[in-house]
Amino acid sequence: VEYYSGSAWVTAATVTPSDNDPFMVAFASASSAQWRVRVTGGTFALGVVYIGAALVMPGSVQVPHTPLNLCETVTLLDGNLSRNGQFLQSEIEMVSGTATVTFEVQTPSFVINSFNAFRQWFNRGNAFFVACAPTAWPQDMGYVWRDGDEIVPPFRDAVFMDVAMKVRVYRG
Repeated sequence: VEYYSGSAWVTAATVTPSDNDPFMVAFASASSAQWRVRVTGGTFALGVVYIGAALVMPGSVQVPHTPLNLCETVTLLDGNLSRNGQFLQSEIEMVSGTATVTFEVQTPSFVINSFNAFRQWFNRGNAFFVACAPTAWPQDMGYVWRDGDEIVPPFRDAVFMDVAMKVRVYRG
């Protein structure tokens, strides 16, 4: 990942993926009107690339929680049977999964100020990347979009607000 400093391209991050699993890269904040992803060697396919500031939620994801990389909705299509009725194989279609991501209770100040732009983005059905616990479970991330109600954070008590979202997870 590179950005243009005004006179030269500067490397912000270097990644060497070992498989086709989704991944995220975090790097030091930099401001530029020009960004690029440079890929060298071999054949490749890029699905979705997003470069921008991350919204970091205070606290952690609440349990019970299914890691996003394990969420899948598998549709069984008609299986193949032999002439004698013996099962041969199933055909499946898997394009997404669903999950509910619930964060620890948040302060009204965070929800109303820092979180509000994201809340509006989510409520309008836009896609985004989420990493539920990037340090502890780096695979628990995904490209997701709204699959349920809007985020309308209620007060839990006089001090905290609940933040939860039902999402559809892209599985490819």
